[in-house]
Amino acid sequence: MPGNATLLPELRKTKQQLKRSSDVSYINVKTRAPLTVMLALGYTFPEVGGYHFKIEQITGNQTFIWQSDEPSSGLKFEVEEKGRKGKDLLIVFSIIDSAKADVIELIQESSGLFSSIVYAEPENGPSKKAIRSAADATSLAENARELIQRSIKKYQSRTVHLVLYAPQVFCLFLGQKLNALGEIVAYERTLKGNYTVSLTIQTG
Repeated sequence: MPGNATLLPELRKTKQQLKRSSDVSYINVKTRAPLTVMLALGYTFPEVGGYHFKIEQITGNQTFIWQSDEPSSGLKFEVEEKGRKGKDLLIVFSIIDSAKADVIELIQESSGLFSSIVYAEPENGPSKKAIRSAADATSLAENARELIQRSIKKYQSRTVHLVLYAPQVFCLFLGQKLNALGEIVAYERTLKGNYTVSLTIQTG
């Protein structure tokens, strides 16, 4: 898995360099990166460590700067779930559009790997406009973390398989909250339209 072999070590190296160079209040992000890269970036610089991000967000014809410490708007996910207690839990955060068809294909390709499945969409419906502000992104990231924790407990899972059909900002903010959740296996969508494992994070 390339994320484990190169990405995480490089991010940890960057973190050490930042610690030595200055007292950084905000980390500025301006990039078009894969979603699992954004997740890993957030994980490397967690909010419990006092790190905050400012990320460029283009909405319509305007560019905004969204901060990861923006107070929550209260936006939450609506959830569908099924399954039984077992080691492997699949959680899908489907924000910009419905990912149900892709998830069905992933489940079929995985040959019974997942003992339980949790599918989450924003309560205002999945669309490119589902997240309208930094406050919405913060709120959904907080709610996602709570949902992961609650699902792990409910299904007694040891590994969370995470599929993200979401904006970069959500993945970054969620990554900052991935602590004490065990093993997280994150999937990336390929050019062929299917999902493959991209990154594994040991969150403790």
